[in-house]
Amino acid sequence: MDVQSGLTFPESPDKFADESGRMKYRHLGNSGLKVSEIGLGTNNFGGRMDPDQAAEVLNAAIDLGINLIDTADIYSHGQSEDYIDRVVGDKSGKRESVLIATKFGMDWEDGPHG
Repeated sequence: MDVQSGLTFPESPDKFADESGRMKYRHLGNSGLKVSEIGLGTNNFGGRMDPDQAAEVLNAAIDLGINLIDTADIYSHGQSEDYIDRVVGDKSGKRESVLIATKFGMDWEDGPHG
């Protein structure tokens, strides 16, 4: 566990890791893509986490073998996607190592949950 990021595996890490402690992967339908059994949700990127904190969490997840990154255009009014791009964008050399799953079509809300 990285104490700074707070990133940990669940109580039974062997459920998601192979005999050597590496992340387990599954095929995503018939796409030919292999995704980690654990994905990283990024709804706190931009809201509760600044760019440096988000980068630390994202890099720690990638180091653990997590390659499925979940985001949405409404997470912190798009900041989540921006923070992900800062870490795994085209110039980082990491873009080919992750699968970014995003959602769209919901309206941004005003108020404490928007």
